Amino acid sequence: MQKAIKDGLLNLGFTEIPCAVLSDGTRLITTSGVNKALGRANPSGGKGGIDKLPPFLNVLTLKPFITNELTSSIYPISFQMKNGSKALGYKAETLPMICEVFLKARDMEVLTGRQIEHAATADLIMRGLAHVGIISLIDEATGFQEFRDKSYLQQILDKYLSEDAAKWAKTFNDSFYLSIFKLKKWNPAKEMRHKPQAMAHITKDLVYKRLAPGLMEALEQKNPKNDCGRRKSYHHQMLSRDQGISHLKGHLYMLEKLMDSSHTWDEFMEKVSVFLPYPEIPKVINVEKTDKL
Repeated sequence: MQKAIKDGLLNLGFTEIPCAVLSDGTRLITTSGVNKALGRANPSGGKGGIDKLPPFLNVLTLKPFITNELTSSIYPISFQMKNGSKALGYKAETLPMICEVFLKARDMEVLTGRQIEHAATADLIMRGLAHVGIISLIDEATGFQEFRDKSYLQQILDKYLSEDAAKWAKTFNDSFYLSIFKLKKWNPAKEMRHKPQAMAHITKDLVYKRLAPGLMEALEQKNPKNDCGRRKSYHHQMLSRDQGISHLKGHLYMLEKLMDSSHTWDEFMEKVSVFLPYPEIPKVINVEKTDKL
């Protein structure tokens, strides 16, 4: 049984969830914490694993929305908290994936009874989490961020940056720009033909600076401007097809939803600062120079 070198409470705004970091760097949320986050009274996490899903996912209406990635990763891990008590935990990365199952099922209008309530809670959780942010949030809650090694930030960026620029694909929908023009009170017929220079600054601030810590700086180095002030590729073409583009599309979707629910640009930016804040670059110290964990 592994022991937690750090543990604490993950504050999601409406509830606090026990979490821990194991000696191998694995970040966990307790199985009871997952149930608590979803508003379930039953604390059981289930046997989990590839052959058997935990009870809260082992429902016919949810199965079409459960990915292979989630199925293979949602198994309980036995560990010992700092106070010596035993616990079961799921890898932290599974929490957003669990929420997505409920939200996709809700979008297809197949949920019934308490499942609808769980989906509403999942929506709240997703507003407070991002796929890349869950790790940083747990590290902050446990105090583990001080002990991450110097390669941590690079490991995050490697998941987002592609080795070669991907072939161009329309990633930024027209609706994204039209929503900005509406709140800015700009003429869409004019601005869609020749986007104002301010759009570059807005896109950097709303998108690339908020996707992952240090991503904007890494893109500027990987995709610099030439002597004519032009870049070889669009920044989004430099993102990896799996995590980079996938997270970008989800981020753009959230931005559009926030714009749709806002009446003014200032109101929208206030919501962005709450739900899509700038990710913090991890603080780093040399682990070899400390004898404390």
